[in-house]
Amino acid sequence: MSGGWLGDIGSEEALEELAGVGDGGQRLAFGAPSLPQVTAVGDRVSRLAVLMETAMKELGERAALATELASANNRGDVDFA
Repeated sequence: MSGGWLGDIGSEEALEELAGVGDGGQRLAFGAPSLPQVTAVGDRVSRLAVLMETAMKELGERAALATELASANNRGDVDFA
């Protein structure tokens, strides 16, 4: 994955594209959206939800590891030198 834990949506441009911002992405605010537009929004929201869940899981794993390392260091079990 090129964007670290954010995967392929790591850049601001990619996030804007995924969210539908710019280049007519605000069409849903003006008038009744078509079925393909509603479907596209649903797909984007689903993809973001999966990416956020993955990111939160990875952050939780890193936090647990950091806590474990700090605890081991306090007990003298690990030498960081």
